[in-house]
Amino acid sequence: MGRSDFTHADELGVMIAGQPFAHLLYHFVMVYSRQKQLGGQHVGVVLGGESFTALAENLQQSLWSLGGVPQNHRTDSLSFGGRKVPRTFR
Repeated sequence: MGRSDFTHADELGVMIAGQPFAHLLYHFVMVYSRQKQLGGQHVGVVLGGESFTALAENLQQSLWSLGGVPQNHRTDSLSFGGRKVPRTFR
């Protein structure tokens, strides 16, 4: 199983040309597998916010670096990020 999520990295205090570098980190990890023992993790820098495009691009990079695809992948639900959850999902 693969898991991924975005993390705000502002508290790292990264500066470029004296200016704060506002960015997110995308982190993909194999929960448990032989691949994890071989370094089955990937981190990507995301400029802008969480989006389907950022997820798709970074997930693709992660899978290319692994050289395969896990049977399952879990991430937080981007589609519900900014909307009220319908009663049927409560």
